Order: sequence, then C-alpha cells, then structure tokens
Amino acid sequence: MNEVTTGEAARLRRWPHLLRLILAVPWLLFILWLFSYSMPLSGLCAAAVPWLLIPFLRARRWIPAVLMLLLSLLVAWNVGLIEYGKKSIDLHCRVLGYSGAPSEDFCRHSPGSYEEGKTHQDGPLFSRREQVGVHGFNVILAAGGTAAGLSEVAWETLYMSFAPDPVEGGMAWQPKGTRLAQCRGGGRGTRIHEDAVSRGGGSFLLDSSTVRTLVAAKVPAAKRVAATKRRTFPARKLVFRAPPGMTRRHSDEQYYGGIMRRDNFKAPITLVVPDGRLHLEARGEEAGPVFEIEWRGTISYPANAAFQFPLWTLWYNPVVADLTGQSRSFPLIISESVFCGMTLDGAMNPYQQIWATSAPVSDPRFSSGGEKESVHGWIELILEHVM
Repeated sequence: MNEVTTGEAARLRRWPHLLRLILAVPWLLFILWLFSYSMPLSGLCAAAVPWLLIPFLRARRWIPAVLMLLLSLLVAWNVGLIEYGKKSIDLHCRVLGYSGAPSEDFCRHSPGSYEEGKTHQDGPLFSRREQVGVHGFNVILAAGGTAAGLSEVAWETLYMSFAPDPVEGGMAWQPKGTRLAQCRGGGRGTRIHEDAVSRGGGSFLLDSSTVRTLVAAKVPAAKRVAATKRRTFPARKLVFRAPPGMTRRHSDEQYYGGIMRRDNFKAPITLVVPDGRLHLEARGEEAGPVFEIEWRGTISYPANAAFQFPLWTLWYNPVVADLTGQSRSFPLIISESVFCGMTLDGAMNPYQQIWATSAPVSDPRFSSGGEKESVHGWIELILEHVM
C-alpha cells in the first residue's frame, strides 16, 4: 500500500479550504447586493445561514441540516421575494411618474414613489446605491438567463451596464425630453455612443419561424445569384405576431407568452425593439448560393414594461391575514422600466446590437415545411404555465 507523504496530506487538506474560499466570494458579493437593493432582512439571513448550517454538516447531522435548508427557502420565499418586489415596485413606479405614464395598481405597495418620480426635476432619478443594486440585479438576471438557454438576451441587458454614456456632462443632467428619448428606442431620438456597438453570432435567428419565413421569401431570387456575385435585399422590419389586439402595453407576460405559442420565446425576447431590421444578402459560391443574415437594432427598454406574476406567501394566509392586513397575492414584477430608469441617469446606456449568421439557400429550414417550424428551448416548458 502506498503511503501518503506529509506534504501530500497537507495539500489534500488545503483543497476543502480553497473550495470554501472560492464559494465564499460570490456568496459575499450576493449578500452585499441584497443590502444595496434594500433587502436588509434577506442580507442578514444570507449572512447567517452558512454559520448555522456548516456546524451541522461538519457533525454530519443531516436532519437538522435539511431542516435548516428548508427554513432558508421558506424565508427566501416569504421575506426575500417580498423585499425584492417592494424595491422593484418603488423604482418602477418612480420611472412611471417621471415619464408621465399612468400609475399601475401595484404602485400602492410603494406609496409616494409615483409622485416622487412625477415631481423629479434634474439629476439622477436613482441614488448611487440604487444604481449599484440594479447593476447587481442585471448580473444576476444575465446569469439566470444564460443558465436558462437565453444567453443572447442576457448579453443584451448586461452590455448596457458597460455601454458608455452618449453625452458629455452625463445623461442625468440633460433636458427631460432628451432623457426620456433614451427609453423610446432607435429612430425615436435615442442617443448612442459611437463606440457602443456589439456583434455576436446569430444562429438562434433561424430557430424562429418568423425569421425563417422572411428569409424563405427570398429563396427564388437568391437561387439565381451566380458564383462570385452578390445580391443585397432591402432590409425588412422584424415583426413577431402577437395574439390579436395584444401589445406590450397589456402585459409583458401575456404579450411574449402569446408570441411564444406562435413562434418561440428566445427570438422575440431578444429581438423585439422598435428599429429591429433583418438584413439579407445572397452570396454566390461554387457549391451554391449562401444567405448572409444580419439583424440590427438598438437595445433599450421602455418606460412602462414589466413581467408580473402573483406571489402567494404566508402573509396572505387566512390565519394571519387579519394581522398583516393583506388579502391577495403580492405582485412580483421583473421590471424592464427599471433599466429605462438607469438609462435616464446614464448609469446604463442604449447601444446597437448586431446578430449575424449564414446558411445555404438550399437549407431545408427555408422549405415550405421547414419555414413554419420553430426550435423551442426547455425553459418554455416552464414558461407556458406562467405566461
């Protein structure tokens, strides 16, 4: 039997300590984000859980450890999500007030926020701490989107945190009309820094039946392009068909849910912007013509848009409802308007995104049957129950 040397044993003992250190860094950053996003109770609980849980794990007391984890989940659901929701509503309703959009029913959970935005004059709408909190939320949202197979939309929102402010002196000190234009999208007065351009692979474009149909319409003309020749087609506005009469003004979850059932989820959540255009070029090659496909658009967020879901918690249980004064579910929102508020301050900024891919003109995805099909991600199996 080979004996482990003293040096090897010491190195083996260091690995668990190193692993704990690696895990501790993102957890510490998460705790700091909780405090920056006005979630103090959640921050204290997150800081306490490791100290309470680790002794049970070391002693291999699995039942107390499992009970501790279940209690943590219960607190996260009934305290953490409420704290997150109330802060998101505060920021969202402030943006509504500043933009002049009508107040929403859920603004009653943050009295005074709408009026605060409505009477705001010059300077940042969000405090520095709130801006840090939204940047942190942006990173968390991007990580979650990537894990859910939505890396393109995750990148779009994340990049806005790094896009440079397009005006000297800061967007936060510009006239109100200039600031609000940052939330309207390209072609509507939105200002973009000349260096704020991102380009990425767009193979996901052809997962959408809407995109496939637009490309398929150019197949007969593209087949006639001779080798070494090129033909550029007029850019087409990319419009996804929502259910009749349904727009984003109704609700994001109904709008995107309706499109998801007609097409898929990834393409519209990534590409629905006011100036989004599909650019096609057919390039002749010896093996047959090829489509060069590009989508270009200005990434920004509107002043009144959010995904809203009912959150059922212990506080609405009939047993405690008389004490809490709550009789209906809490409106948990994922607010796009919060990102609009950041662009009003120049803390996040619009930019131009380009997604590019190519495919042979003979690709079966452009056939009469293939163009009507969409590729769906696993996340849609979950989303179809809540949207």
